[in-house]
Amino acid sequence: ASEADLPFDDLLNNPVKVSSKEIPAFDENDLFGETTFDDQDPFADPDAPWEKYTKKQRFSILLISSIPMVLQPFSTTMVVPSFNDIMDDFMVAYVLVVLTVAGYNIMAGIFPMFYGPVSDRFGRKFIWYFTLPAFAVAATLSGFSINIWMLIICRSILGAFACSVVIVGTGIVTDICSPENQGKALGLQQIPALLSPILGYPLGGALTSFFGWRSVNFFLAVGSIPITILVFLMLPETLPKKSNTVSVTSLAKAMNPWNTLKFLTRPIIGLIAIARAVGYSCMMLFVLVNPGILGTYHNDSALEIGLWNLPFSFGTIIGSIVGGIAVDRGLTKFGRGGRLISANFSTFLISVGLIGYGWTIQWNQWVAMAFSVLIGIGVCANRPGYLSYAMQENPSNAAAVTGATMFFSMLLTLPLSVGGPILARFIGVPALFTLCGCVTFACAIPTIIIMGLNMSSQPTA
Repeated sequence: ASEADLPFDDLLNNPVKVSSKEIPAFDENDLFGETTFDDQDPFADPDAPWEKYTKKQRFSILLISSIPMVLQPFSTTMVVPSFNDIMDDFMVAYVLVVLTVAGYNIMAGIFPMFYGPVSDRFGRKFIWYFTLPAFAVAATLSGFSINIWMLIICRSILGAFACSVVIVGTGIVTDICSPENQGKALGLQQIPALLSPILGYPLGGALTSFFGWRSVNFFLAVGSIPITILVFLMLPETLPKKSNTVSVTSLAKAMNPWNTLKFLTRPIIGLIAIARAVGYSCMMLFVLVNPGILGTYHNDSALEIGLWNLPFSFGTIIGSIVGGIAVDRGLTKFGRGGRLISANFSTFLISVGLIGYGWTIQWNQWVAMAFSVLIGIGVCANRPGYLSYAMQENPSNAAAVTGATMFFSMLLTLPLSVGGPILARFIGVPALFTLCGCVTFACAIPTIIIMGLNMSSQPTA
C-alpha cells in the first residue's frame, strides 16, 4: 500500500512545516525511525519531536508499542475465571484469592512512580529491557506457587513489571504524535490490549477447566517471550532528548518517587486523577466480585464465567475507539476543555452501569450483563480524555504524569478489592454498587467544572 492508503491518515500525517532551509535526505523505506537528524534540520523542532516521523514510521511505532500493552490486562482477565478453582485448591477464603489481583494492582500502582521519570530521562526502551524479561520469570513462579501466600507475592511482583507497558506506551504516543492527535492515538494504542478481555476471559476459563489454574500463569510466561523479542528488535527509541549517561546516582535521582507524586499536588492533574481512579477502581471491584456472585447465585463454571464477560469486553473496545475519536473532535470544536466532554459523559455511563449491575445481578445475570457493557464502555472511553488532558499540563514529563494518575487508580483498588466483598455481606450487593456509582459520578463533578471553564468555540478551518 502507498502512504496515501495507510489507515488513520489524519492521525499519522501531521501538518508539515514549510522551511526555506534545505530538507535533509530521508529514506522512505526507513519505517522505524533510524534516519538521523542534525541540529540544523528544519523539522527537528525540540518542541515538536513528532514532526521528524513519516506516516509509515508513526504507524509502525504505534503498532509495535501497542503489542506489549496486552500483557497487563491479560494478566488479570485470564486469572479471574479461575478464582473459584484457586479457592478450592488452596482451601482458603475468597477474599484471599481476590488479594492475588489486589496485590497485583497495588504494585502496578506503585512502580509507575519509578518508571515514569526514568522513561522520561533515559529513554522508553530502557525500562522494557528489564521489565519484560522479568515479567516472564514472575509469571512462571506464580504457576509454581505452593500456597496462597506465595501466589499473592508472585502475582504482586508480576504487577510491578507488567505496569511498565502502560507507562512506556503512553510516553511513546507523546513522542510521535502532535497534541491534537494524542487522544485518538491513545485510543488506538489500547485496541490490542482491549482484545485481551475478549480472549482472556474465555481462554483463562478454558485453560482452567481443562488444565488447571496453574496453566494460566505458564501461558502468560511463554506468551510474553515473542513480544519481548519483537520489541527489542523492531521498536526504535522515540524519546527526543534522552540521557546517554546512566549511572547509579543519576538513576537513583530519576527513581525518586516524588518526581512522580509531585504531579498529583497540581490541582488539575490531581482532580483528574481522582475522577479516573474512582471509576477504574469501581470497575475493578465489579471484575473481582463478579465471579463469586455468578458462582454463588447462578452456579456458573469457570468457562461460563469467562464467556459471560465477553459483552463487557466488547464494550471496552467500543469505548476505547469512540472515546479517542471524541477527545480529538472535542478539542477541535471547543478548545482544550472539549477533551473532557467524552471523558465526563463516559464516567456517567460507569455510574449507571454500576448501579444497574448491582440491582440486577442476583436476580437475572443476563440483564446484569447489559449493564456490564456500560461499565466497559465508560471505563475505557474516559481514559483518552482524562489522560491526554493531564499530560498536556506537563508534556515534557508525560510518562511521569501517566504514572501519577496510574498510581492513584491502582492504589484505590486495594481497599475496594479487600473491603468490597466484606461490605457486600453487610449492606448487600445492590447497596454496594449503588454507593460506588454515586461516588464515581460525584468525583467527576470537579472535572466537569474544569471542562466548562476551558471550553470555547473554535474557528472552523
